Amino acid sequence: MFVRPEQLTNISTKINQISKLRLIIGNIDHKDTLKILVEVSDIKSDIINIIIDEAKAELKLRAEVEIVENGKIPNDGLVIEDTRTYE
Repeated sequence: MFVRPEQLTNISTKINQISKLRLIIGNIDHKDTLKILVEVSDIKSDIINIIIDEAKAELKLRAEVEIVENGKIPNDGLVIEDTRTYE
């Protein structure tokens, strides 16, 4: 699985409501998982489906999307966070 930060930037620029996002890569039972944390300026009822569709088109992968409150995603420069463990 290869995901580049510019792919996430493409998603963010296509959807005006996104103010910040972060992709978290994890694993459960030796299978990789993807979750996109998103801060939005305007919550529409279908925004999660729009982000899921755009992520699928851009990344060619399925990802869970979680809308979080503004300020929850830290300003640490990370766009992709890898939390996988191999034990």
